[in-house]
Amino acid sequence: MLVATMVRSVGGFLLSIYKSVVVKTDGRLYRPVRDIIGNSCTTEVFAEIIEAPHMMFGEALLSVVKVWDVCPEDIAHICVNPHRSERRQGDGHPEESAA
Repeated sequence: MLVATMVRSVGGFLLSIYKSVVVKTDGRLYRPVRDIIGNSCTTEVFAEIIEAPHMMFGEALLSVVKVWDVCPEDIAHICVNPHRSERRQGDGHPEESAA
């Protein structure tokens, strides 16, 4: 099972994804989500495995992803702009500075 919803927000939209832990992100069922986020800069806002008794294995992944209209430049994100590949932030989370 997979449920995804989009809500407009400043600079893009928020994509809420609720999926069974058995739904693979490279699988057929997840393709519409991949199509939405595949060509956009994104930032993972939240992701957590939660208890879901109605799901197989009793768990689901709930995540929220910010999908940017345009590259947010200095905000930590996964960047799809080839000219910025050297500044890619990898996992969408701010990098921790080495102290």
